[in-house]
Amino acid sequence: MLALATAMGRFAYLRITLTPTPRLEHWEAELAALDPPLPGALAADEARALISNRPWEKHPALTSFSNFNPTDILAGAWTIADPKTAAVEKVFKSPDFNAGRDRMREAVLKEWSIPWPLEPSAPIPVLAEYRAWAQWLTAHSRWARESQGDTSAAVEDWLTTFRMGRQLTRSHSMLPWLVEMAIVGPVSQEMMMASRETLDPLDTASMVRRIDEILGPVPPADRLLAGERIEAQHTVESVYVRQGGDWLVVSEVAKYRNAGLGMILPGNPSRLWNLFSPLYHDIHTARDCVDRCYASLKACTDAAVSYRIDAKFPGTPTITPPNVLAGFPGESLSMIRRFFSMYYDSRTHIEAAAAMLAIREYHRRHGRYPETLELLVPEFLPRLPVDYADRQTLRYRRTNDSYVLYSVGLNGIDDGGHSGSKSAWAWSFVPENPDVVFTEIRRGQR
Repeated sequence: MLALATAMGRFAYLRITLTPTPRLEHWEAELAALDPPLPGALAADEARALISNRPWEKHPALTSFSNFNPTDILAGAWTIADPKTAAVEKVFKSPDFNAGRDRMREAVLKEWSIPWPLEPSAPIPVLAEYRAWAQWLTAHSRWARESQGDTSAAVEDWLTTFRMGRQLTRSHSMLPWLVEMAIVGPVSQEMMMASRETLDPLDTASMVRRIDEILGPVPPADRLLAGERIEAQHTVESVYVRQGGDWLVVSEVAKYRNAGLGMILPGNPSRLWNLFSPLYHDIHTARDCVDRCYASLKACTDAAVSYRIDAKFPGTPTITPPNVLAGFPGESLSMIRRFFSMYYDSRTHIEAAAAMLAIREYHRRHGRYPETLELLVPEFLPRLPVDYADRQTLRYRRTNDSYVLYSVGLNGIDDGGHSGSKSAWAWSFVPENPDVVFTEIRRGQR
């Protein structure tokens, strides 16, 4: 009896006093090693200062607008009579903007890497600043084409934005990837608009080679989110005690998660909750589950496959075993698989934009549209454009006086270029769209 009481007392004492010993430096080094920048890259502090510095936003021409956004000039027909367009033109001619644009262009050529924090208390990289910069560069690309007749400046704006996105993706984590998609998406659509508007002759093959060099090949799906796996493993170590039984610190997780006991535990729950630790898996099982779940992402090779897997297993539980705290660590597999549909959507839009510019150049040279996309290679494109819905070539056909360029979309079936909804998601990889028809994309109205 005394031995049992002693054992129970020791058990309770360890559960109340022991804390996890995470290896933050180890996992940060793993994260940094995923995609190290080249020698001579911009330091993180310099990059943060650069991306946050946009003094031209205080230009007097903009102060009369209560909620100005540079993308306002991307809508509607180009007209200098529009007050916002006139104001932006003054900004684009200012020394502040041109000096800042030059600095950004030089900086992204050097590359940089802002460390992605693994600790919740660490400063998060200024993700919103990337988007603001991209908006200004995308707006400038239209102004350069429409007002100045400077196609080369527009192309440099596009490439600079792609390079900015490239810096974000070095952590191979979901949130930076989503921001990257948010900044390159408008550039892709602006390239599509340029293919039908004012545009001087353009060496599209050279431009696509530069884009390919910036973005690199589409990585395997499990590599794409390798940073998420590292973050999940660090999180596991942050809530498991490794010395003294490899048990889950329930009170630590219960600060922000449902403890699986039928209630939400706010604030700082008592460490007495750790007496329930035998109900949960040990750290070895949790680590193995994380690795197995992220390894399973290899199957998400294209948008259609990712969608079919997600539809087959609706409401997939989180990446931890069922009897580990709900929703911990990381995101649900279902959410991650939806990420892949968005990623492949973004890459397909870039492919389509490049193809549309190349088709325009072919028409300029030959006075007609090509019968097939193969005729664009190698003079106008270095390779055929990829449809990442199924990793085949984008679908194309000539019409009497134009052409149709489209992706087979999430169902992976060629529906002959039949698009679906005309909502804001009309040209995205969503179930409502049988095919995604890029040649139906039109500039929004003011």
